[in-house]
Amino acid sequence: MARFSVNPDRLLSVSVVLHHSNLDCLRLTVTSLRQAARIADITPFLVIVDQSLDANYSHRARVLITSLWRSMGEAVFLDAMENNGYGAGHNKAFEKGLGAYHLVLNPDVVLDEQALARGLQTLAQDPSIALIAPRSLDTQGREEHLAKEMPSVGILALRAFGSKRLKRRFAEALARYENHDLPIQGDPHPITLASGCCMLIRGDALRQVAGFNEAFFLYFEDYDLSLRLASCGRICRDPHMIIRHFGGEAARKGWRHIVWFTVGGVRFFNLWGWRFYG
Repeated sequence: MARFSVNPDRLLSVSVVLHHSNLDCLRLTVTSLRQAARIADITPFLVIVDQSLDANYSHRARVLITSLWRSMGEAVFLDAMENNGYGAGHNKAFEKGLGAYHLVLNPDVVLDEQALARGLQTLAQDPSIALIAPRSLDTQGREEHLAKEMPSVGILALRAFGSKRLKRRFAEALARYENHDLPIQGDPHPITLASGCCMLIRGDALRQVAGFNEAFFLYFEDYDLSLRLASCGRICRDPHMIIRHFGGEAARKGWRHIVWFTVGGVRFFNLWGWRFYG
């Protein structure tokens, strides 16, 4: 089991895992993180883990991040010797030390300038919350439903492979799974599963559950972490903590992603119980 230390004097630590991630998106991510940190009046401890296993890409990413983060201080850049998956990459970053709060951030997410200030305020004001998730918009500014209910095999298959006609037929079931009824204003509210693209977590809670389960290579490691963190406190979404997200849709990314998604799904159901419908 991985062991991580928490430094309460370090308010916020941030981890970003790369794997040939688009550098234009990465620029937007780091720039938005820098601006959100300035608005929150904090200096995050930033750890970048590159799992590309590509010296040229790693050099370009390092130069980019160093130039963008220079005004904030030094960023720790780790070149992984092997790619053991998304969760393992973040766990490698956690080993450098967690802050009182930790932000798990994808390199395809742009933070609203008030996002960190809002999320940190929420956690400071409500000690019962272990993880706060944001409201997300896609690149067109449309609502993106990242917070989910417990999945079923049928729902996952429908989302990944169902035709438009079939999805229309089961629109109500899809909407329930995707939490379409979550408010876009108001106070933080409980959710079941948060997306790993952006998670603001108490450092002590993350240490207590020993980070991500590295049995998941890619997909479902965030669902698993959400359920384990629920033993430490509430899992909530704050509609005033806003991001824009450029990712998603595993089935459209090629056969490797379909395999990783399927394997991750089987592992998740084995751990948390099989549901075939609903």
